[in-house]
Amino acid sequence: MMPQRGDRPEGRRAVALGAIAAAKSDPLLEELAGDLQRICRGAVASLEMQWSTIRVNARTGVGAVVASSDETAQAIGDLGAASGEGPAHDAFVTARPVLMTRLLEEGYGRWPGFVSAVRSSGVRACYALPLHVGAVRLGTLDLYRRQTVELEPAQVSLALTFADLATERLLDPRNNASAGGLDSRLLDAIDRNSEIHQAQGMVMVDLDVDLAEAIALMRANAFARDLSLLDVARELLAGQRLPPLEPA
Repeated sequence: MMPQRGDRPEGRRAVALGAIAAAKSDPLLEELAGDLQRICRGAVASLEMQWSTIRVNARTGVGAVVASSDETAQAIGDLGAASGEGPAHDAFVTARPVLMTRLLEEGYGRWPGFVSAVRSSGVRACYALPLHVGAVRLGTLDLYRRQTVELEPAQVSLALTFADLATERLLDPRNNASAGGLDSRLLDAIDRNSEIHQAQGMVMVDLDVDLAEAIALMRANAFARDLSLLDVARELLAGQRLPPLEPA
């Protein structure tokens, strides 16, 4: 169960900070990336979730996953970002939490592309919390669960506390700050992911496959030619096409 220290903001903050301090990040991650991953992992542990991601929108307005609790979470977040819709998109636009407990039953009518993209991953509930300071919107903290279980009010409050801590870390003046106070390396990563997502959408339409198959084909093409995924994406955006699918 979620740790209990009362319902005061300072109590929730202490719970969240304790969970983040207890979480371990992958050893090769740099300081900012490691801190954001610990926020994701702390939220997963405290809120009884399976996966979590932090998505940031910058420059082009296209979102990209900059931290995740694990590889599965990263894949789920990437599929959601590539779909261009979903709880995270709505939470970012409205600057309000979007809490979708029955994703398959109630979410398909709102976000058919998103639900179709992530359902095979086992996601059955998605909770998107906006990262913002006043009118300045940065992105979202996204939580994913296999079970269709409603969040209790105390859990919603704690999730928002994790979102506040993620926002603080993104805007930390110790970062290599650039436009909007965000780390310039983070902005570059977002732009690179934006190119990959655009190319992924083009492959999906061109070859009549879903988003997961599109990125798999792009990765296979990159591997076969000893190129990076970004190189293949830029070729596609310049007008080249992936070879057609071979008959089964």
